[in-house]
Amino acid sequence: MEAGRRPERARGEQEEPGLEIRPLRHADLRSVLSLERSIYPAPWRTEHFAQVIDLPGGMGWVAAALTGEVLGYAVGWVAADEAELANIAVAIGWRRRGVGRRLVETIRQAASQLGARRLYLEVRASNGAAQSFYAGLGFEVVGRRPDYYSRPREDALVMAVDLVGNGT
Repeated sequence: MEAGRRPERARGEQEEPGLEIRPLRHADLRSVLSLERSIYPAPWRTEHFAQVIDLPGGMGWVAAALTGEVLGYAVGWVAADEAELANIAVAIGWRRRGVGRRLVETIRQAASQLGARRLYLEVRASNGAAQSFYAGLGFEVVGRRPDYYSRPREDALVMAVDLVGNGT
């Protein structure tokens, strides 16, 4: 992607005006945890999110409505020159409105600014929609982790995108 150029939205995806992407704060943890529990069968605990906030190289972002309601979040970290997008979620009623895309773009930019050259993530092998979403953002499958997920037990595909030389 060229520097300064916004990626095209996926078909059917709308850009949501009045949406704020801001750093994750300890005050957001209750809302983030509520969203996490509503989406994932094996949710993170509060201390996992809190550790990311306090971690050197930690990256945490929330998508919030003008009312302050947390509509989505993305968290990860940078170690040496690699970054991990560890957890991302968007409230069901807010999907396909550009929220996830903006969160991933923000994590990419933050990771690059922290010195990462590549961003990794894991996605369920059965989650074709998420794989397509990430592929549309430039991620490619680079590996597989057998039995990575529980509830239900399932392999993860490892996806990655280079952060150097692609406009981030």
